[in-house]
Amino acid sequence: MEQLLVYGGKVWTGDSDKPFAEALLVEGNRFIAVGTLEEVRNAAKKAENKKTTELHLNGNLVMPGISDAHFHFTAFAKQRFMDTGRSIQRNELGKTRKTLPFRA
Repeated sequence: MEQLLVYGGKVWTGDSDKPFAEALLVEGNRFIAVGTLEEVRNAAKKAENKKTTELHLNGNLVMPGISDAHFHFTAFAKQRFMDTGRSIQRNELGKTRKTLPFRA
């Protein structure tokens, strides 16, 4: 299985003692290594007969995708319109739905 080495930016770890790392190594859907670029490159070299693709972040941030299985649409809509002091009309909820930044 191919490995992906990601470096050249910040990697948010979620660890309060070491909140950021320089690089990470992924194989399939598993993190193999997270740490300095040197540590992660060494981990990649240990994997025999594995192709490693490198991805430079150009200074960007990597963080885990946080996915929630449900969404409280009505609460979002109420909050959005409460800030403006306007009441929510049924036809406005459809417009709100179109502005949500959903991604697959």
